[in-house]
Amino acid sequence: MKDVFARLGADFFSTILFLAVYLATDNVLLATGVAIAGAVAQVIYARIKGKPLGYMTWASLALVIVLGTATLLTHDPRFVLAKPAIGHVAIGAIMLKRGWMLRYLAPIVTETVPEYVTIAGYAWAALMFVLGAGTI
Repeated sequence: MKDVFARLGADFFSTILFLAVYLATDNVLLATGVAIAGAVAQVIYARIKGKPLGYMTWASLALVIVLGTATLLTHDPRFVLAKPAIGHVAIGAIMLKRGWMLRYLAPIVTETVPEYVTIAGYAWAALMFVLGAGTI
């Protein structure tokens, strides 16, 4: 279980950083800058250590850099505040990849019932699309 939380924390590291800094300072621009720096540092650290990055990490990194940069350049927090809706749709699209959930589960589950895990992954993707539409 500890390993699962470590993987999820790694996948959403920059988002967690953004939220923590924003809640502590109430400054969207500062939180955005810290999130971008954290995302880039995470990729550099993973490359130095030779660790692979998951699809969710890459998706989060792309959203943080693109929307964060737009926020910093325009001083308009709407870009970074749109991240949840865009993020839900983007992550839902990534979750359409067959078997994406398998890396988060114990080996016994992936060996015993991989087809149910795949169905659950598609259901979760559908939920992400619904959440994205609801956020808009």
